[in-house]
Amino acid sequence: MDGFSAIHHAASRGDNETILYLVRNGADVTLISRRGQTTADLANSPEQRAQPHPKTVVLLEKLGSKNNHQCRTCGAGG
Repeated sequence: MDGFSAIHHAASRGDNETILYLVRNGADVTLISRRGQTTADLANSPEQRAQPHPKTVVLLEKLGSKNNHQCRTCGAGG
């Protein structure tokens, strides 16, 4: 297991509705995975997607997640 919580998985899918549900029910958007990824990092460079989820990144930043701006799928450096 990579230390991903439900909110990490929702972030990687760009699932804003689930993120808001989880936060309303006590989820912590500042959690960091064992790989050192924040929820915003996963929305910014989802491993199983070709494109990042910019609206999800904005939401997570507003909720307090740190964005390390390390998008691997944004072309030249992201």
